[in-house]
Amino acid sequence: MNYSLSYIILVASSLVIASAQIGINFDEKSQKFLNRFVWLSFLCFFGLRGFIGWDWYNYYPLFERIKPITQTGLEIKSAFDIGFVIYVSIVKTLSKDYHFFIFISSLIDFILLHYFLNKYIPKYLYVFAFVVFITMEGVIMEINLMRNIKALLLFLLSLQYIEKRNFFKFVLLNLLGLTFHWSSVIFFPLYFFLNKKIDLRIFIAVFIVGNIVYLTKLHYIKPFVTYVAHFIGETATEKTDAYLNSSLFNTQYEISIGYIERIFTAGLIMLNYNQLIEKSKSNILFINSFILFFIFYFYFSEVNIIVSRIGNLFIFSYWILWPSLIDTYNHATKYILFAIFGLYMSLKIQKATNNILFRYDNVLYEHSQPYNERVKIFEKNARKIQRQK
Repeated sequence: MNYSLSYIILVASSLVIASAQIGINFDEKSQKFLNRFVWLSFLCFFGLRGFIGWDWYNYYPLFERIKPITQTGLEIKSAFDIGFVIYVSIVKTLSKDYHFFIFISSLIDFILLHYFLNKYIPKYLYVFAFVVFITMEGVIMEINLMRNIKALLLFLLSLQYIEKRNFFKFVLLNLLGLTFHWSSVIFFPLYFFLNKKIDLRIFIAVFIVGNIVYLTKLHYIKPFVTYVAHFIGETATEKTDAYLNSSLFNTQYEISIGYIERIFTAGLIMLNYNQLIEKSKSNILFINSFILFFIFYFYFSEVNIIVSRIGNLFIFSYWILWPSLIDTYNHATKYILFAIFGLYMSLKIQKATNNILFRYDNVLYEHSQPYNERVKIFEKNARKIQRQK
């Protein structure tokens, strides 16, 4: 059964609108209408979703347990970060309906994303950029990583203050993000170098060495960690061995479609390096972010947890660079590049959502599945699906 059909229809229909925006010179009023229509469509799709994905299994009990903030004696006793707990409590003050909480969460995410995309890409590429967001990890972030995406979007808002060299506002936004998720710690050092133009020759060197490390399956992290543990003691060595043999380090090296895409994207960026920066100096931020993404995926591919948890923090570079790359080419090449990106995104959304946990459900459906039914499906299938990944 194709559980990803609803997601594919959403992406495909949006790509049709995006292709029209690229090929037809719409006036400003029409562009805004199309952009708002797609934005609203995504909001309804994700904001009104039922119990799909993974993290509702934890978030629903949390929401039920937390008291409205207007009640005295609010207890912050949770494994979740304090900012998120307070946020849940505030929303619960407005409504005790979990689905209202989900809608408000998606509304906030898409408002922040709208502001971000409007700032860095042309209006005629807005719909395309939104689809890039959804397919390049956005669907997972929006459904499964409700805390992470808030922290990431706050960082994206703070990028303007790296350019303006306003350290106070940059730190303030990311401290707020830190109250939602620990990953914001990674963003603080970026203030000092993310806006610095890197010599193209350095990028090429990083690209070549990264491919050598990946393709030769060079192992250097495991031996180093084992060597250090040996000096600490036998207990540390035993624990380290168990950790290194876990799925966290169990990465498969292969020339996959994802590998080819990353090589293709890196090549396009290098070929259009100067043009991208001439069009917008802000693209320096996203080129550098892509280089960091590339480094984590190719230099740390030995360690699966680093790739998935830290590398993907820089996936946002795609959300700007793919539209920017299309904007650098003439009309014919735009469509070729659009077709290549569109095909890849369709494959990616299908792979990400084609399991029973992502079977789409909307709270407006007459026969939408209640929490107890989805729990049974989750508990029956979650472990099996996790082992297959």
